[in-house]
Amino acid sequence: RALAIYESKLQHDHPDVASCVDALAAVLRKLKKHEESERCFRRALKIREDTLGKEHVSVAASLNNLAVLLELCEDFGEAEDLFRRAVDIREKHLNKEHITLGPLLNNIGSLLRKQNHQIKAEAAYMRALAIYETHLGVDHPKLVPMLFNLAMLFDEQGDPTSGLPWIQRAAEICANAPSLPKGHPTTKKVGKLH
Repeated sequence: RALAIYESKLQHDHPDVASCVDALAAVLRKLKKHEESERCFRRALKIREDTLGKEHVSVAASLNNLAVLLELCEDFGEAEDLFRRAVDIREKHLNKEHITLGPLLNNIGSLLRKQNHQIKAEAAYMRALAIYETHLGVDHPKLVPMLFNLAMLFDEQGDPTSGLPWIQRAAEICANAPSLPKGHPTTKKVGKLH
């Protein structure tokens, strides 16, 4: 309904319409309506590329959103291309250590891990972690997913001992973060691995 209102008040290719279409696509993804979600994410990306330019920072967000869906659908090749394009845009227009690169690099790391490219995955996770530590400090709750992913990476390689410091650090952050109480999904996930 919100999309219909936006489209009736604005042009069909207005950036605000793209934001609404992106939000709809995210809901469809959660509902596991992947084909509809992909159409919406691609539409939002096209609107942003056409109205803002292919190198605009907002295009990077659309690329990431579509890549997350494609990874979920196991279209790893296109997903990786889109993630890397999003990183390139943000590096070019922001900087190579901008905080918004953290989630993108974490996503790339997870994608690479699923494809058994452990060395590249570790490098992406470590870079994401370094960026977050620089901007947020070493004990911020937003570090927990990257720490967890590093622990999982080593565990999946049959080397849980190397993953132990990462999961212990994640558990310590969870224990000391009021925003991550014991019942929080992240705390539960870390607790299971720890």
